[in-house]
Amino acid sequence: MSRRRRGAALEEAILEAAWEELSTRGYAATSIESVAARAATSKPVLYRRWPTKAELVLATIVREASRRGASAADTGSLRGDLVATMERVRTAVGTVGRRTMLSLLSELDDLGSDELPGVLRAKGVALVAPLVERARERGELGEGEVSPDLATVPLDLARHDLLVRGELTDERIAAFVDQVTVPVWRLASGA
Repeated sequence: MSRRRRGAALEEAILEAAWEELSTRGYAATSIESVAARAATSKPVLYRRWPTKAELVLATIVREASRRGASAADTGSLRGDLVATMERVRTAVGTVGRRTMLSLLSELDDLGSDELPGVLRAKGVALVAPLVERARERGELGEGEVSPDLATVPLDLARHDLLVRGELTDERIAAFVDQVTVPVWRLASGA
């Protein structure tokens, strides 16, 4: 007799199944039905948590990016932390694939979903907050506020290049860090 999964264990099994579907079949061929079957659960269980395929895939991508190291780097300098973090984001998006990301954005837009901007902002702020704090402790930034909109600038620029241009080169990362992010953050923080 198998034990019924609930809560976090069930959610983990569903997100793992969704990742496997995305990885093997791609976004277009992934469906609520195929994820439910792979997770050995029912469609209503998925629909209670994620009303659409797009929302399920978004949750899956956020989970997988966290698991694969899309986290804030600690190199000992603000510039180094920003470069390393943007490289990690590049790797995480590369793992998911540009086509999947564009399909997801298109579907969320078609649904009229305002969830995506909020999720992107919240995840972005959480990702860069440790960088800002460490830079303050090292004296690289002042005590003034680096607003959420300014904090997520490097991630917004990276996302643009990854999705629109199809690549994020080392040169672009350096330019985003040296010419935009560090100067703006220093100005905003009063350094």
